[in-house]
Amino acid sequence: AVYDEVVSTSLQKRRAEWEKTIEQRLENLEDDRIVDKLVGNESFVSCLVQATREALSTHQKEKIETLANAVVNSIDSSLEDDKKQIFLRWIERYSELHILVLVFFNDPAKMLTNAGIDISDPVLKLSLEEMIEIVYPNKKIDESLVVVIVNDFYSDGLFSTKGLNSTIVFNRGFTTNIAKEFIKFITEQK
Repeated sequence: AVYDEVVSTSLQKRRAEWEKTIEQRLENLEDDRIVDKLVGNESFVSCLVQATREALSTHQKEKIETLANAVVNSIDSSLEDDKKQIFLRWIERYSELHILVLVFFNDPAKMLTNAGIDISDPVLKLSLEEMIEIVYPNKKIDESLVVVIVNDFYSDGLFSTKGLNSTIVFNRGFTTNIAKEFIKFITEQK
């Protein structure tokens, strides 16, 4: 009885919050024909159902936002269904830290510059952990986890290289074209 009460209360709350989030996102699209566009759109429904399952299984706000972005971005996406399903599976499998690291490594120079770091400074020596903590000051980063994450991305084809060092990080991003598509799919479009 305790298990049922704890889980069902939490799941009901999560479901209500998820439905409210999706409803708000769809209303914000400012598309008078959104209902007509979505009724019978089996690709969208599949994406929504898969994202809903994952949203109900997590308490992480950033992951829920990522899922909501994916759902909304799937509406007019030219991505084929297989790619959408793979992207949704990655969201399910990746932690919030995975997503932060991926976005960071997509354009590390820009992220560091936006955080107030002069990357042209020749004496600047930062570890990967320090760089990520500068960009995401509210996150405590364990560099050993970053190594695991980098290996995950390399295995999934999102990174073009397996080994990272801080010297190269400043000069270019490491993400592949499919990583860039994935980032666009999970990022709120303005």
